[in-house]
Amino acid sequence: MKVGDLVKLSMHKTRKGMPYDNTIGVVTEVKPTDEQGWTFVTAVFDSTPYTFPLTDLEVVSESR
Repeated sequence: MKVGDLVKLSMHKTRKGMPYDNTIGVVTEVKPTDEQGWTFVTAVFDSTPYTFPLTDLEVVSESR
């Protein structure tokens, strides 16, 4: 996953009623893996940035 990719919330993560549920977002930042082995991704959904663990998002379309 890299900056510019279009993403959606992973199907195995359900957060019904959240403003980004069933919405496509754009990756704006991929943070390096931390001490616990987590990689966090910031994506903008409807002009609001949200930060998720990498495993919570699925790539819909990759940037070139």
